[in-house]
Amino acid sequence: RVLFRSRVSGTVNTRTAAVVAKRVGHQLTRAPHVVVDLGEVTAADPRGLTVFRTLHRQATATGTEIHLVRERNFLGEACCQRPVMLRLAVPAA
Repeated sequence: RVLFRSRVSGTVNTRTAAVVAKRVGHQLTRAPHVVVDLGEVTAADPRGLTVFRTLHRQATATGTEIHLVRERNFLGEACCQRPVMLRLAVPAA
């Protein structure tokens, strides 16, 4: 089983969303499973949230499973041994 992991940190907003989309989007063509660790994301505006929805749609189109996880709590400490899985439910257009 091939898996790629991408870590995103800081603020995901209008200024940074394109970088996140490009870097994570590139991984979608390289592995059947992509894990995006949001443990160090401090904030996300509507554009930042939209980028994750778009990545989910791209993953679905390529047959890749994308998993958004948060492996750290707000103090930066390990919060649990198993990552929290966040599932994106995107309604069909």
